[in-house]
Amino acid sequence: CMASAAPINIDLVNWSFELPTPGPQFVRDFSTIPGWDLLQGDAGLWNHAASGATDGTTTLFLGTPSGSRPTGVVIQLLTHLISTNDQFELSFDLWSWSMGTGVRAALVYMMDPATPVPFAIEEFVASAPGVGGSERYTLTSDLPIPVTAVGKMLGIMFTAVNTDDKEDEYTDLDSVTLSVTPGEIPEPATMTLLAIGTAGLLKRRRK
Repeated sequence: CMASAAPINIDLVNWSFELPTPGPQFVRDFSTIPGWDLLQGDAGLWNHAASGATDGTTTLFLGTPSGSRPTGVVIQLLTHLISTNDQFELSFDLWSWSMGTGVRAALVYMMDPATPVPFAIEEFVASAPGVGGSERYTLTSDLPIPVTAVGKMLGIMFTAVNTDDKEDEYTDLDSVTLSVTPGEIPEPATMTLLAIGTAGLLKRRRK
């Protein structure tokens, strides 16, 4: 008989996008921002009453393309190793100044040190506009785990998106959480039967 596993919260570093010590209004130096790495574009922390922070005092801001500046993309690699039957739930608060902006939220694994590959969750979410207008979004994995992802380290990647094609727009994130539900696991009685069966096979082979 198989038992359903309970969801397990995955520890994220700096899930609320805070600085170790109080900093300026805008921080774009990711060497000072724990947990997160900038892949490209304009991104950083915004420390302001109008930032829409839902935990602490700062949010992560991501910039859409502007001139030669590429889209803002950030990533965090986690210690969780991906298994075949993992099911994920990703939640975050999102807010922006205007309609049409948002993020593409994705779970990723690293094909090589420089190439994150989305899997399980990859979805565009339009942000709620207006000061103090943060909304919470929850995404669940609905794609099968590819064989190439099994055993790889899990990561979270956020990419700025602007469907209105306006330049120099921003969207803000806060309070990111992630949980995983492992695939069904054998109950103790089933494990005992499996062990007895394996022992019997080994005994026959010795004869």
